[in-house]
Amino acid sequence: MTRKFLFTAVALSLAGHLLFLGVSGFMAFRGPGGDGEILTLYLDEKSPAPEAAKKDRPEEPVTGKKDDAASFREDRVSLTEGNSPYRDYLVAVKRKIEHQWGYPGEALDRGAVGTVVLEFAIAATGALAGTRVLEPSGESVLDREALRVVQAAAPFQPLPLAFRLSRLYVVARFRYEISPM
Repeated sequence: MTRKFLFTAVALSLAGHLLFLGVSGFMAFRGPGGDGEILTLYLDEKSPAPEAAKKDRPEEPVTGKKDDAASFREDRVSLTEGNSPYRDYLVAVKRKIEHQWGYPGEALDRGAVGTVVLEFAIAATGALAGTRVLEPSGESVLDREALRVVQAAAPFQPLPLAFRLSRLYVVARFRYEISPM
């Protein structure tokens, strides 16, 4: 009798906890007022090739001592590039950005969706050296939010000495979606 009672109590407790966690998690992802929409934020795997960003950006003067390769070498990479020599560093950058990222309330209220492609530069010290929109989303509030998120995530960890870079340009695609349930 005690075993049956104990088993029933544990089963009911587990079911109650799962129900509570499911309901609270479900409500957290709903739009305002529980209108049946799920918010989706992606840092896409389909970032444009870094070479495309390079041709749009005017060349900047290079400064630094000639004998120190790290003082003047730069590179460009997609934030989600899986086979990059910077992969582990980029994973940490992506995590910092994701920690700051949310759907802007103004965009949510209007049902604004879109994808914005940014380029941002990380200095050797890890400081944010610049940001710019490469491809606007068509919704300025989403573009501003993507820029704000990158700025809020900075500074990043210093570039590892093994990279021998003074600056790393990163191209990232931010996709904002509101999907009906």
